[in-house]
Amino acid sequence: MLRALTSAVDDGARVPRSFVTHYLSPPAEGPAQVQTTIERVGRQLSFVAAKMFQGPKLLATSSAVFAAPVVVPDEAAFNDGISPPVLLDGPPPDPLEEVPMVPGGPDIPMRRRYQTQWAIGVPPPNLGRSGELGGWIRLNPADGGYSPDHILVAALTDAWIPPIFTRIRMMVGIPTIDLTIHFRARRIETTDGWFFTRFVSRMSAEGFVEEDGEVWNTAGQLVAHSRQLSMVLMPPS
Repeated sequence: MLRALTSAVDDGARVPRSFVTHYLSPPAEGPAQVQTTIERVGRQLSFVAAKMFQGPKLLATSSAVFAAPVVVPDEAAFNDGISPPVLLDGPPPDPLEEVPMVPGGPDIPMRRRYQTQWAIGVPPPNLGRSGELGGWIRLNPADGGYSPDHILVAALTDAWIPPIFTRIRMMVGIPTIDLTIHFRARRIETTDGWFFTRFVSRMSAEGFVEEDGEVWNTAGQLVAHSRQLSMVLMPPS
């Protein structure tokens, strides 16, 4: 959907700044159709929306804001306490000692698209003291490679397993209700396709759990924030 919206804006100077998706219905594996709408184009901002369908079934809706960088005085630009993870002090180990997201877990085809290495938290079925996890991730080079861009970063905000699984051993479903991404860099550059991601869940209540995410490049630059709300679905009894 972000790719479709980027094509609809068709302005290389304006990049995505905010991207919000609501997940209405689970898709089937296969083709889908995306309809885009230009809501408004102003002097600095472009507002666009999209809907994804499979046949008549509406799967998801998105809205996004695109903009070029805005020049502001130095005193209006600050970074108060946002720092890269301590472990992000250089490129990932080479060769990579890959640890699957869920050792011994189900084979989910999407996970084969990525190479990953845990660096924060412990993989299930081990339990940690906090709902925090993350590590190194990139697209699998065996798939032919892909130049990093905002679309890839959007995918990375939802590529790791949910942090709730560092707190519970129960096999529950965690379907996403909404995902919001704020892109913090105009250009997406990193070494050898690697990014460092960190995800935290601080509260699960009344059947809903939030997830805050960060995506960093290898230079220690924060390229995206994300926030996600999901349901906690218990298996049938």
